[in-house]
Amino acid sequence: RRALGLLAPGGRHLAYGWAATGFDERGAVDPREAARLAPGAVSRWVTGPALTESVGGPNPIRALEEEALSLAVEGTFRPLVTAFPLDGAARAHAALEGRATTGKVVLLPAGR
Repeated sequence: RRALGLLAPGGRHLAYGWAATGFDERGAVDPREAARLAPGAVSRWVTGPALTESVGGPNPIRALEEEALSLAVEGTFRPLVTAFPLDGAARAHAALEGRATTGKVVLLPAGR
């Protein structure tokens, strides 16, 4: 909310990501409220299923998965992974809850 008040007319507010769906007491801002807090600015939510609208088709997530896997095989795409040893599962959960990870979180069995 404070950041929206800093936007000048014509400024841009973008809420982006799968985890950002919904409005809650932690401060997610409804687009109508964003318009009130930042008159003349543009507020756009690209969250949840809206992230895949441009892909289209009956199963857009699968289409994105296939493209990503194909690019990974070619070596032109390398997924972001944060790895923890299996016995570090508690640390992995704490890192996830603290939003201190990037990409997928993987637990590796001993010796890997």
